[in-house]
Amino acid sequence: LILASGCVPPQAPEKIYPNNYREIIAASPVIAIHGETADSTQKGDDRTIIDNLDFILANNHRVAVAFSAYWCKDCYKFDPYFKAVASMSEYSDVVFAYAEVDGTKGNENFRKRFELPGVPVVILFEDGQVLEKNGEKGILFGQEGDKTKEDLLKLLNMFL
Repeated sequence: LILASGCVPPQAPEKIYPNNYREIIAASPVIAIHGETADSTQKGDDRTIIDNLDFILANNHRVAVAFSAYWCKDCYKFDPYFKAVASMSEYSDVVFAYAEVDGTKGNENFRKRFELPGVPVVILFEDGQVLEKNGEKGILFGQEGDKTKEDLLKLLNMFL
């Protein structure tokens, strides 16, 4: 009996999954933005308000938003850098978010609203406003998709 019980493989610890959408968002280093408005009467088919850009900007002191598009190869190149920086402990006071601007996700106004010259673009916000220091805006945009993790770190360190 003792020998048989010693051969039983140990039980894997039970995985703990988030209970609801709010917990999923809280556990993620990057919030996927699924809408624009913070006005719950204006959200249309959107079922939640906590993943809308205006809500995120209104409820967080500092926010870094990567505007991107699923079809953009430069965005695919930049995405791992953005996620890596979002996981760094020195930027734990910054909420990192990702917004599609391809016109199919309810975010078609972002391009016009923020005068995005293309994608990928990272914009830093503080208290809902684009961060500005010495006349320079907290915006990272690469003409040829040439932006790297170091470029993003330089932007964050310059403005935060």
